[in-house]
Amino acid sequence: MDNFKSVIEAYFLSPTYMKVLLIDDDPVSHLINEKFISIATEDPKLEIITYLKADEALNYTLQYLNSHSSEYLCIFLDLNMPDFNGWDFLNYLEELDDKKLSVFILTSSVSKIDRLKAREYTSVKKFLVKPLSIPLLKNIFPQTKIAS
Repeated sequence: MDNFKSVIEAYFLSPTYMKVLLIDDDPVSHLINEKFISIATEDPKLEIITYLKADEALNYTLQYLNSHSSEYLCIFLDLNMPDFNGWDFLNYLEELDDKKLSVFILTSSVSKIDRLKAREYTSVKKFLVKPLSIPLLKNIFPQTKIAS
C-alpha cells in the first residue's frame, strides 16, 4: 500500500499533473465516479474526462501523450466493455511504455484471473473493484487538495 500511495502522490501532487480519464460503458458510473473524485480531491480545477468507448479513449490518450509531453494522465479503466474492451486498451498502451501514464483498473470483476492478468501490464498501478467510494478515494488522494 505504501508504494501505491507514493505513486498517487507523484502523479496527483505534481504540478505537471493535468487530467483524470474515466473509461466505462456505463454513464451512471461516470456520474458517480466524477462526483466522488471531485469530493475526495477537493480540487475544482481537476479536469475529469469521460469516455463510454475504450477505442475513443485510446485515440484521446495517444493524442494527449503526444501533445502534452510533460503532463501526466491518470486513467480509471473498466475491463468489461463491448467491442474494444479494457484489455484491448491496455494492450495498445503497453506498447507505449509511457511513464506519464497511470492506469487504475476499476471493474466489477472479482476474478483472480483478471487480477493476475492485470499485473502483467506495467501501466496498471492498482486493481480496484467497483464501486468507488469517497473513503477509498480519500485514501488514494492523501492530501485534501491537489497542488495546482
